[in-house]
Amino acid sequence: MTEAVAPAVLHGRPMDEAQLIAWVVRSAPGQHLTYWDGYLARDTWSLGSGLGERDRRRLARLGRLVLSLAEEGFLHLVQQRLAAYRYRYIAIARSPERARAHRRPAFVAHPIPHDPTPDRSIA
Repeated sequence: MTEAVAPAVLHGRPMDEAQLIAWVVRSAPGQHLTYWDGYLARDTWSLGSGLGERDRRRLARLGRLVLSLAEEGFLHLVQQRLAAYRYRYIAIARSPERARAHRRPAFVAHPIPHDPTPDRSIA
């Protein structure tokens, strides 16, 4: 992998959605970014996190955005275990062409075919 092109944690705080989108837009395929270092599930939960309320919410929004961008094909997501309950969360940029090809077509509703067998329920 190539070097990350932007810091994911600014002054001990998670980056915001605008910073992540800016990175995705300007990154080349294969570039990677550590978007969080810690334990994402715990760090977004009020009882387990050392973050303040504002930063927890910011991190939760960032996590949802990263997952959404991965589902749309713009990113690959990987984790590197650093210690017990501590991971490096890494987003790897994909090519825009591959991202477009990865997108699923919009859902098309199809009628349920009629079942010609008679109703055999017990009355």
